[in-house]
Amino acid sequence: INTNLCKNRFVQHEDKTIMLQAASIYTQGNGRSWDRQKLFEIMFEVAETSLQMLGRDLWNQINR
Repeated sequence: INTNLCKNRFVQHEDKTIMLQAASIYTQGNGRSWDRQKLFEIMFEVAETSLQMLGRDLWNQINR
């Protein structure tokens, strides 16, 4: 909880590669609304990580 988990994990099993994904869950634990700036910073970090992973995957596909 409260951790950016956008990076997928790959596990080899016999002759297959399995991709594992986890949801990023954020909470303050008090039921209150988020501070807009703090929420923006969290979502921006998640978006940056997602774009980095997409870019890496596209690069790998192009250069095979």
